[in-house]
Amino acid sequence: MTVKIIIYSAKDNAKTRKRLKTGKLYAAKDANRTLNKQLEKALIRKENPRQKLAEFRSQIETNARVFVAKRKQDERKRLSLQRASTNKLTSSQPFF
Repeated sequence: MTVKIIIYSAKDNAKTRKRLKTGKLYAAKDANRTLNKQLEKALIRKENPRQKLAEFRSQIETNARVFVAKRKQDERKRLSLQRASTNKLTSSQPFF
């Protein structure tokens, strides 16, 4: 097993080494932060809130139309089944 011997200068102590280390860490974070901001500006488009509201309203209207159409279809189906069952009852009874 090899042993590494690290020699520090007398002027260099743990505090200064730690400060240098954290300084490098913060510099890397800042560089990453600026890169992220540039990417965000490039990739995420800023939209007008009114435009978003208009799109949201159109989505709601579309969903409401689909819901109403489905409800009408179910109602028609229920009524036709009701009429069919009523016709069976009346046609199976003898006529006097």
